[in-house]
Amino acid sequence: MRRNPTSPSRKGPRPRRKAASAGRTSLARGRTSLFTRALHSRRPNETLPSGKEEGPVDYDAIVVGSGFGGTIAATRLALKGKRTLVLERGTWWISPEKLGKSPALAPGKQRMPDWLKATGQPVQYWPRPDHKEGLLDVFASVRTDLNRDGLYQFSLFKDATVVTASAVGGGSMIYTNVTIRPDAEVLQQIGLDLGDAEYKAAYDWM
Repeated sequence: MRRNPTSPSRKGPRPRRKAASAGRTSLARGRTSLFTRALHSRRPNETLPSGKEEGPVDYDAIVVGSGFGGTIAATRLALKGKRTLVLERGTWWISPEKLGKSPALAPGKQRMPDWLKATGQPVQYWPRPDHKEGLLDVFASVRTDLNRDGLYQFSLFKDATVVTASAVGGGSMIYTNVTIRPDAEVLQQIGLDLGDAEYKAAYDWM
């Protein structure tokens, strides 16, 4: 792919970008030193917030993380009419080609890219590992103590290396649409019995 001419310098942590992004969940910037962000799950038919809360706010539920699990939990709570706060430590990550191309959420409703621009949300460009400079982007996007806004976090253990994401969308941003079926011996070693027919049938949709 062609390099984005406005990409930031390769030296040091990548600066946060203010740009448009496709999405269906609203984001309000946190105020802590670790750049904690708060994603608000809307009640049905509730308009997008301005990105700023005036005074104390009471929530019915708080969900930590906006990945696969957190998103589903927050959505179900919101559909039950619960005012739900989702805490997300990462930023939005987008492809430069998609700027401004997101369709409206619904007729007469505010478009997510417009909301992100209006509220100054932190947005970064995807690293591109398909050429030499893109590979450098990947290394520059590793989350470290000096780069709290990095996308990839590597955790090294004795028998495994775990890669997790720090972004709006959590692990869905980096799992590359691949779900590998574990061997039966692996599940037995960790004490899981997932051999029922319903679980096996679900693999067709993974």
